[in-house]
Order: sequence, then C-alpha cells, then structure tokens
Amino acid sequence: MNALGPQTFKYKSLSEADSIRLFILRPGPPGSDIHGNLVYTTITDCQHDIYDHYTALSYVWGDSKNTSRIWVDGQPFQATVNLAAALDDLRDPSKPLRIWVDAICIDQACIPERNTQVSLMKEIYSIAQRTVVYLGGSDSDSDKSLMALQTSINSKGTSRPISDEVKTSLAAQILSRPWFTRVWVYQELVLSREVWVQCGRIRVSWDTLCAVLLDRSRRIQRDMSPGNITLREWNHGAGLLTSMYETRGKFRMSIIDGENPPSLKDILSTRRGFGVSDLRDMVYGHIAVAGLHRPEKKTTLAVDYTKSISEVFVDAASYIYISSDNIKLLLEVDGETSSRRQDLPSWVPDWSLDVSKILPGLSLESPGDSERFPYDLGKKVFCIRDLRVLAFESSRLTEVQAISPVVFPSLTDAWDLESNACKLAIDDFNEASHDSSSGLWTTIPEESQRLHIGRVMYQFWQQKLGETLMPPLEEDLENLTKNLDFSMTWYSQTPI
Repeated sequence: MNALGPQTFKYKSLSEADSIRLFILRPGPPGSDIHGNLVYTTITDCQHDIYDHYTALSYVWGDSKNTSRIWVDGQPFQATVNLAAALDDLRDPSKPLRIWVDAICIDQACIPERNTQVSLMKEIYSIAQRTVVYLGGSDSDSDKSLMALQTSINSKGTSRPISDEVKTSLAAQILSRPWFTRVWVYQELVLSREVWVQCGRIRVSWDTLCAVLLDRSRRIQRDMSPGNITLREWNHGAGLLTSMYETRGKFRMSIIDGENPPSLKDILSTRRGFGVSDLRDMVYGHIAVAGLHRPEKKTTLAVDYTKSISEVFVDAASYIYISSDNIKLLLEVDGETSSRRQDLPSWVPDWSLDVSKILPGLSLESPGDSERFPYDLGKKVFCIRDLRVLAFESSRLTEVQAISPVVFPSLTDAWDLESNACKLAIDDFNEASHDSSSGLWTTIPEESQRLHIGRVMYQFWQQKLGETLMPPLEEDLENLTKNLDFSMTWYSQTPI
C-alpha cells in the first residue's frame, strides 16, 4: 500500500484497536467537484449494524504523482487520478454512498496506523456488504458490451444467450485491464461477500461476468479462434480470470468446510512479480487470505512498514520455513542475480521477480528413494535472522566421493547437452531398427531400448565427469540402470 498522503488534510487519530474510517461520498452530477466526509467507527460496530452498511472499493492506485483534488471534510485532499475517476463514476446524483477506500480512510503518512489497518484488511473486506471492482473508465465499445451483458439478466436472475461477438468484445475490453495484475486486488476479491465489476458508470456482477467470459474461453480453446484479440492475449487474460475465479470459490468453500486457506508460500509462488507500488506489499497484500493469524498458528507474520523491503522478504521466508518445517522454498530462489535484490540472503526468494527468474532446480517428485530429496525434512528448521542464516537439522545421506572437473554455466546448459546426446541415441536406435532395403521396421524389446539409451547416456556423462566418478561400464547392467535413473532424476526436463 503506497504511502501517498495529502499535504494539507489532517486526520483525527483512531482510538480503538479495531477502529476504521468510512467515507461518505456526497451526491453530485458527473464531472463536478467531489465532496465527502469521514465517519469514525469500529469493526465490531459494523458487524452488528443492520442499517448503515458500507461498500468497499477495489481499484488500481495509478501514478501517485498524478493527482486530482477532491474535498474531504471541507478540506482539499490530493487523490490519484484513478481514485478521483472511480469516485466520480460511483457517485449517485441524489444518494450518498458509504464507502471504504484505502487511500482516504487510512492515514498513509502514519506508519503505525498503516500497520494496524493493513492487519484489519480481512475484516474490512469480509464485513463490507459488497465490493466494487473499478476497472477504469469506459468507451462506446465497453459500454455496448457491458450493457448487453447487463440487459441479458432478467428479473429472475436467469440469462438470455449472448453472441460470441459480444463475448469476445467484452473480453478485449475487460481482460487487458491492469486491475487483474495488481497485488492487492487478490485478497480484496477473495475476501469479499459480493463483488461487482464496474467500467465507467456501468457495472455487472462478478459471477455473471465470469460465467460469460469463461464460457467463451472454453469454446475458444476448442476452436482456437478468439476473434479480434490474439490467442496469446486471450489465454493470458482468461488464465488470470480463471485463477481468480477458482481461488475465490475455493476460499469461500474453505470458510464453510473449515478447511485451511492457501498457504503464504503457494500464494506468493503464483503471484510473484505482479504489480505493486510498495514492494513490501508483495507480502503484506496477501497475509489476510493466507490464514497467518489463525489461533492454532504457532508463528505469525506481523505487518511493519518500518522495515525495509528485504527485511520483509526475509521475515516472510523465515515464516514459511519455520511454519512448514521444510526447505522447499529453496526451489523458488531466483537464478538471475543481475535483477535480484542484492541485499537478500541466498535462501530468500525475490518475490518482486516473476516466475521466469526462478533458478532451474531439481524436480520435487523423485522416482526413487524419497530421502534422495530431503526437502520435507521432518526436522526442525531455524532462521537466525540477526545472522541472516537458514539452519536445519539434517540427515547424513552419503559422502562426496569426487568433484567433477567440468563446470556447467547453468543447469540449462547441462540439460541441453544431455538432451542432444539423448536425441542422437534415439536416432541411432531408430536407424538400427529399420531395414532400408526392405522398408521394414524391426520390433525391439522395450528393455533393449532402455539399455541402449542408458549406455549412450552413461558414456556421455563419463566423458564429461571422468572415470573417477563414472567408472568403465563393462556391461554392468545394474550400474547402467542406476545411472539412467540418476540422469532422469537430476535432469528432469530432458525428454528421455
């Protein structure tokens, strides 16, 4: 959450641990000055209030330097252009709107208040009567598509068919909006009871929008013809929408069934590299849906904006290692050191980088002995933060017998070399099984195929690593089979 704050507006302090502010957006015609007042209440009062419900707003902040003046309690307040546009489109000509919006209802310049309010995000969005997702302004095309969707729903809640042309146009207008790639919107969407999506002044329900666009997505995957949007753009946008729709559904069901919500590790793994103004929010923006503050949790992750980005990432990694008692997170450490934050310990991922920057690593699925890959240690993991050290109780697996004289630039280079050797082995094998004079193919037993490829792969590694590590084969089939397993396990991306 960006520390954008008005230069002239003065807040009154919040008095209770669960205090919040709500913004009363005053009526007005479109384009006129925006006025409103703050009211002070608590989460507890809102939970028991059957009269004055509030709406929560989910939107993209935009450039904090590009602002527009609005009026709060009669005082000028510098809101981002995106927020001012949202308030203008949400405003009714005759009725006030009781709304919670982060940039106005939180004193962004007060660090202790930001810490407390971000910790209350789960309650703020869960208690709101509804959440409006504001995607931005509209044009004639988006208005036409949304109006068609809006009018397709009758008074009984059932829908009339919508043409593929309208669906495709709607997707082109909606799925490319930056809201879908921002960090904070994930928990705002997942936590909310009822969600509406708005472009300009037209809004439709989230469930209706998803039903239409995901139906179109399934048909496009079948005929591979998205229309006036490229297939790559469609797949990316539809993938984001599908993920968000399914995650929201699973989270809502977990509340009913009492199941655990997704872990912080899983959330950060799927959403790393998404857009956020303050990189600390890559972690803090997902805490509310990760179940970190459940009573049975032994450790918690507190919101603290006095900490640096690296300190927050270290705290998050420490929490994941300690709470899970395994070191699988090491597989998500970034490989491209040029773009990675230089002040992070080597065992902490840089979640500001997307998944393409992850260091190529070993497969978590081992075809052999489970102790060969001890990521699930079943032992205690320690994070010594003052020393920035990851430590854990380990098991003795074996001893290093020798060190290869060959240093590969990266695992990718090793994969490429091994893949080429494997391909040549298969080509040789295919040539040997084909009689060019008769045009007939000889059926050779699968075990013979396996041993042929294994022998070639063994010789490949023997040339690279030397006979100390890879002694002469001498038709030792047991050694050969073991080595083939070694090759397939450690270089799992090779198409053997």
